[in-house]
Amino acid sequence: MNENLSEAVPVLTTIISRVKAIAIVHDLLSHQASGNNLMDLASILNSISESYKNVASLHFSLSNAIIPYNKALSIALVINELLSNSVKHSMIESQKLEITIVCSQVDNIIHLSVTDNGVGFPEDFETSPHNGIGYDIITNIVESLSGEIKFSYDNGAKTEISFPQSTVYII
Repeated sequence: MNENLSEAVPVLTTIISRVKAIAIVHDLLSHQASGNNLMDLASILNSISESYKNVASLHFSLSNAIIPYNKALSIALVINELLSNSVKHSMIESQKLEITIVCSQVDNIIHLSVTDNGVGFPEDFETSPHNGIGYDIITNIVESLSGEIKFSYDNGAKTEISFPQSTVYII
């Protein structure tokens, strides 16, 4: 029984973090003026990061990003998955986990990157098969937003996502 419980705890923790990410977007939306379906990405990212502040030091460099509500849910889930993966897979016991989130716009393309100082991705990460639901959530959402995703090593794991401006709006 204890063995089953120890296997269930990480799964339940992951599910709870996904529900929290959705709840954060809904909460922020409920505090906006009626009929306004645009949201500030920085507020969403700051709220999501609260769940991770005890296990990582988070740093942001964000453009003033205003996005539609339905896209905010998608991006919140992607960011939550990336933060969760950094905490689960990238921790080096001898140092505090540092995660940097950058959002910018260049030539009508929105760039979002999440970098940590952990062990990084395996060399064959992009070519090897993946069976995790987190990976599927990330790649399916990026694809649904007509985006591209790249995984690389930059003194830790680095995930770069780009979306056309027509999908996600930045002011």
